[in-house]
Amino acid sequence: AEGLLPAKHEVAYEHFVLREASLPTTDAFNPTTTKQGGGDGEIRLESEHMTAAFSRESGALTGLWSAQGDAGENLLAAPMQFTWWRAVVDNDGIILRDNQEGKPLDKWLKAGLNETSQKPLGEPVLSEYGLCANWQLSTPGMAEAGTLRQEFQFVEGGLRVSNMLECNASLPDLPRIGTQFALREGFERVVYAGKGPHENYRDRNASAWVDCFETTASAMYVPYIMPQESGSRSEVRWFSLHDSHSGVAVRIQALDTPLEFKANHFRDEAVFAALHTCDLKPEAETWVSIDALQRGVGTRSCGPDTLEKYRIMPGTYRWSYLISVQG
Repeated sequence: AEGLLPAKHEVAYEHFVLREASLPTTDAFNPTTTKQGGGDGEIRLESEHMTAAFSRESGALTGLWSAQGDAGENLLAAPMQFTWWRAVVDNDGIILRDNQEGKPLDKWLKAGLNETSQKPLGEPVLSEYGLCANWQLSTPGMAEAGTLRQEFQFVEGGLRVSNMLECNASLPDLPRIGTQFALREGFERVVYAGKGPHENYRDRNASAWVDCFETTASAMYVPYIMPQESGSRSEVRWFSLHDSHSGVAVRIQALDTPLEFKANHFRDEAVFAALHTCDLKPEAETWVSIDALQRGVGTRSCGPDTLEKYRIMPGTYRWSYLISVQG
């Protein structure tokens, strides 16, 4: 007779953190003087190691270039945008079913979070080291749903992005708080230091452990039968996306507190609109989400909702990270 499992098969494990390394703080980096330029509709800031472009009207980050070896091609395929929406999971509310009143999805749709617009509050303000931009966040039923302030400063090590969100107190608890952008075709390899190796969320990460993991943007998407939010990683210290053809990498370093992130080839709005996996067609670009927080996934489709400590209540939130271009 043969045994059920091979010798030395692992049946359980536990991960112990003996001493956790501290993250860099937002104020740990000295600002560096930047060269300013740009043409109609664009502001360019150039440091010794990278260049960034911003919309002159809104201040949104629209371009990134390496100072070395990238042939002058913009690494961004879509500008950085704020988001507090996600493509929902079945536990948020099942799209094809009636009688979903009171579930998170019902509250979010009634609040119009999936139709949030981002309007600049004046032109961006330039300084010696970068710029500051402010936006009014509005939904169809709430003209003043919140305000967002972003400060971009070149510092030793890269472009520091400092965010502050102030929410209208009448909003429901939120799906997420973060930013999204797309990298041009080719950024497939993903390396990160955080909880892995599989997808995990703040209330679903006991089976994951902190380490340095490598995966791909294609593999980070989880093809659930009903397309939904997937592939996020929690407690992330840093992550990088690599273009194997040019050798260029874009690295995001968390400041002050860990982040959550995901990278794949689908826009959230496409995932939310799809009813079957076959409805989704991967894009060549890599879509990146950097979250200060994402709501826990809970068990509401057939049980209790996410615990209070894993919800994101309206309030004031601050988070920062450092973007660098390598190669």
